[in-house]
Amino acid sequence: MENKKTLVLTNHLEEIEKLPVLLEQVCSQWKLPASVEASLNLVLEEAVVNVIQYAYPEGVEGTLSIDVEWKEQAGVLQFTLSDAGRPFDPTAVPDADTSLSVEGRPIGGLGIFLIRQMMDCVEYRYYNNHNMLVMQKRITPEV
Repeated sequence: MENKKTLVLTNHLEEIEKLPVLLEQVCSQWKLPASVEASLNLVLEEAVVNVIQYAYPEGVEGTLSIDVEWKEQAGVLQFTLSDAGRPFDPTAVPDADTSLSVEGRPIGGLGIFLIRQMMDCVEYRYYNNHNMLVMQKRITPEV
């Protein structure tokens, strides 16, 4: 059974529609619960929207590659997002202050906060002129 899938998107918001299709394939193939699929869709959407909206200057065409790998022995699902946009380390952004009211909270940062909360490991590196965001989730497949 194949343990890796790749999806390449352009930096257009319409591309978000391809994420649920990818996750449905991944979760079906590796027998992952629907609850995992829903939470992973939210995490991936947050990360991909950030790249689409901020990685490339306005009017510049760019791509985003998403590699999904299932590490069966470790029970880990790993997502690696790679883009050639502006360098940006989301792991260096301080956590959003969720104790503030919606009106008192600065704009931004909640997506990154959500990703950190829902994934077991989030790492960033800039390699070969590419941002690489690696997110891992430990999962117990349904039998």
